[in-house]
Amino acid sequence: MRTSFADAEDKLLVQNPVQFEREGLRITWVYVARRMKTKRPARQLRLRLASLKRTTGSRLAASHRAS
Repeated sequence: MRTSFADAEDKLLVQNPVQFEREGLRITWVYVARRMKTKRPARQLRLRLASLKRTTGSRLAASHRAS
């Protein structure tokens, strides 16, 4: 599958929501978009993460861990 997301963007996209989940907070996608310093809309980020979860499942965090 072809995507316009770079690997670095995917790594950031996986890491940011994990911080919300650790603290038991609801993910604020507008905040995630600002923190990633991307011009992508919050909805696109949310859909991309959902797609990554579908394709990688429980291996998501391990496969996109920061180097």
